[in-house]
Amino acid sequence: VPIVKFTCANSGIEVDVCFNNMLAVHNTRLLKTYAALDPRVKRLGLAVKKWAKRCNVAATDHGTLSSYTWVMMVVHYLQCGCEPAVLPSLQDPALIGHLEPTVLDGFDITFSDDVPAARALLDAQNGGRANTRPAAALLAGFFHFYANEHSVRRDVVCPRLGRAADKFALWSGRQGLKNRRYLAMLKAEKAASNGRPSDRYLAAKRRARKGGHKPGEEPYVH
Repeated sequence: VPIVKFTCANSGIEVDVCFNNMLAVHNTRLLKTYAALDPRVKRLGLAVKKWAKRCNVAATDHGTLSSYTWVMMVVHYLQCGCEPAVLPSLQDPALIGHLEPTVLDGFDITFSDDVPAARALLDAQNGGRANTRPAAALLAGFFHFYANEHSVRRDVVCPRLGRAADKFALWSGRQGLKNRRYLAMLKAEKAASNGRPSDRYLAAKRRARKGGHKPGEEPYVH
């Protein structure tokens, strides 16, 4: 995906602009809706992104996570890593059951942008309790959660479910075969040189498509 990177002269904010990537538009809408649910979401997301960049762990070209993935980890933590939860899943069946599915490249990417309905669902799920912890306390909780509670061997971050998915279930059976093919495609893509796809990448890409996956699939699609 073509990317233009620049820094705003007035604010100093770094900006990435991409073209011909419709999924990114839906990703942005998803994050915007999560941020609208609670002001602490934006503060926590920016703090984690800044920390990740300062620690050099937010660069996919160096084998680390993307900034989008770090924000998805924040969303996941706010859904199931703190008590009571700060966020619901915007893809909860209670929110999207009545919506016409949104399909992009064969994948259902439907989510609700109805903020009042999402807040009502969260209130019901929390039994009327509200999480009033300040953003700083939630930030400390974020690091504690991923260092001590989230199991990298067992759990998969899944904002779509609003809880962790079981890694072993994802990698077994027919769906597991599809996931392994997709991972092989991603690894092959990293092996491409000079911006041109390698033969290995093209072969893995064909296998991935046969398994139902497409390049560039984002975490919230799962």
